Amino acid sequence: MIYAKECPRCQSKKLGGFEDELKQCLSCGALWFEPIPNSPQQRLLQCRVREVGFGGEAGGSKSFSLVLDPIYQLGKKDYHALLLRRTFKQLMGDDGLVALSQKIYPAIGGHYIKSEYLWTFSDYPGTIRFGHVEHENDLEQNHEGHQYAYLGYDELQTFTER
Repeated sequence: MIYAKECPRCQSKKLGGFEDELKQCLSCGALWFEPIPNSPQQRLLQCRVREVGFGGEAGGSKSFSLVLDPIYQLGKKDYHALLLRRTFKQLMGDDGLVALSQKIYPAIGGHYIKSEYLWTFSDYPGTIRFGHVEHENDLEQNHEGHQYAYLGYDELQTFTER
């Protein structure tokens, strides 16, 4: 996909993209996000409220936004984010959060540790982990005792109240 705008770093007009709003300069490699103006996605990513619900029809970039949102705080010491889906299959599928993150995080120095479902970053101290809570005991087995500054739920309505 080619865009008419120029790179904010080197002013090159050779631009590509992963999604409609995520752009990368093909000359210098700069990566930036330009949400559609006044879109629900832009309002979500610029929101300063502690808890946000973001709904809508399929294809509305909710999962894409969820994968992007924790990036903004990666530079903070002891920052750890956890992105959850209800089932492992939903998390790891071809259209799951992990596959989506693999289109974005390497461009900002991300390294994926498959055995831990964890992204670390060359230039940032923060981490982003993926998880699932398919069974009630998954909470204790996989997430108890961990400290997260950011929790993101994809398809929240599929989780139990607990």
